[in-house]
Parts: sequence; structure tokens; C-alpha cells
Amino acid sequence: MSIYKNAIDSILIGLEDYKLALNGDERRYISSTRNLFAGILLLFKEKLSQLSPVGTDEILIKKKIVPILDENGTVVFKSQGNKTVEVQDIKELFKNLKITTDWKRVDKINEYRNNIEHYYSNDDEDSIRGLLSNCFLVIRDFISKELELDPKKELGQEAWEQLIEISEVFEAEKKDCENKLDELALNSIAIEAIKEFHCENCLSSLITVIDFSIKCKSCEYEFNIESLIESSLTNKYKYSWYDIKDGGEPKLIDCPFCFKHTYILSENKCMACEESAVKNCSRCGMNIAW
Repeated sequence: MSIYKNAIDSILIGLEDYKLALNGDERRYISSTRNLFAGILLLFKEKLSQLSPVGTDEILIKKKIVPILDENGTVVFKSQGNKTVEVQDIKELFKNLKITTDWKRVDKINEYRNNIEHYYSNDDEDSIRGLLSNCFLVIRDFISKELELDPKKELGQEAWEQLIEISEVFEAEKKDCENKLDELALNSIAIEAIKEFHCENCLSSLITVIDFSIKCKSCEYEFNIESLIESSLTNKYKYSWYDIKDGGEPKLIDCPFCFKHTYILSENKCMACEESAVKNCSRCGMNIAW
């Protein structure tokens, strides 16, 4: 069975699991998430398999690559073992090979899969609709743009219509939630970070304003605004630590005024208390190091 057929089968099984979950078998939410994410990774591996040179045993999807001497004494590279590349490996390969996908959405899907498998036993329909909406956009774009196939034809009419309906309903709800957040008297950077955040109680990203409070539309959990800003910004800038490891500087630090992790260096401002620190020494005019 080909990698591509496995990918399509996993996606379709994931959608079937979702239907069963809606009909009362709540265990199927977890298997739906697993199968959909597995299907996306298999689509990615199909592209890498297509780009692997002939005679290298699909070298681009293998975890371990070793140099060997061929019959002419020339050094060539071959894959070793059956273990295949993981998410971070795929990211690096895609970057080097100029293969595009929406990694922000893929990361959200992966994070949801990890959370629902290891930390939550949540059966919230809004949360899974958000996941399916992200899956739909990633799957549609990758099949059409990178594999150069018709996603509607590849997935089948029924699955295609199901994904479109779920995505349209969720995106409309999401847009309504975001419009209400835009009306808040908050820094625009903080608002954008909240829009990207998901409820830590039920995993839904439908965070909005209800009865003059910021709540999760799915489970109605009410957020403390300063704590929400801190959590949202920490989530938004969590990958900046990879840059620091390579000699860069942090984008987000603890505020010297309110002590929350909400001070953005590039803005020289705290997104929670909105205080700004002095950047230059009053005596010599030099920048003050953080």
C-alpha cells in the first residue's frame, strides 16, 4: 500500500471517527484526532518520497541516512533502517526543499492531538470543529499546490462536503468571536495573541466577549484579563527560544513593573499594564541592557 493511499485512508477514517463521536461514542474524538494528524504527516511524506532520488529507497523520508561506497568506489548516501522522519525533521526538509504548508495550523493540530491524548478527556464539539477546520485547510492546500491533485476528487464528494461544512461553520463562529475581541480597549498585539490562543479548559479557540467578560464560547470559562494576556503572549512567542539558542534575543520578557511575562522588547511596552521602561541611560545616553 502506497504512502499516499495510507494518507487518504487515514483522513477518511478520521472523518468517520468524528461522525461516530457525534453519535455518542466519545472515545472516537481521540481516534479522529490521531487519524487526521497521521494523514497530514503521510501527505507530507508522500511529497518527500516523490522527491527522493531513484535508487535511494525513499531517502528523504528516512530518519537515518548514511554514506556508503558504491561499486565504483564513489561515496553515495543511502537510508538505513525503517524509522521515518518526524515533524521537526519534515519542517527542516520542507524549508530546504522549498515545500510550503501552513506550519502554524499544523502546529495547532499537533498540539491539540497531544493535549487530547495525554491531558484531556474532553468531548467539546466546538474544539474538534476547530481542529477539523485547520485540517481541511492544510489538506486542501497541500494536495492541490504541492501534490498537484484535485482534493475534492481525491477525498471524495461526501468527505469534501463534510469538511467544507465544518470549516465554514467554525470559521463563521471564529470571525464573530474575533470581531467582539476587536472592540476591547486593549493593545492590538495583545488582542491578536488572544485570537491565536485556545482555552486551557476545553481546547477551543472560540474566545470572545460574553456579558462584558472575556469567556470561552464553548465551555463558558471566564478568563482573568491579565492572566489571559500573559498566557496568550507566552504561547505566541514560545518558539522564540529556538532563536535565543542560536544567539538571538528573547522577544518577550518579564515586565519590571507588574512582573508578568508580558513585556515585548520590540515595542518597549508591557501588554498587560502598558508601562514602558527607560531604554537609554540618562547620564550617557547608551542603551540599557536587559
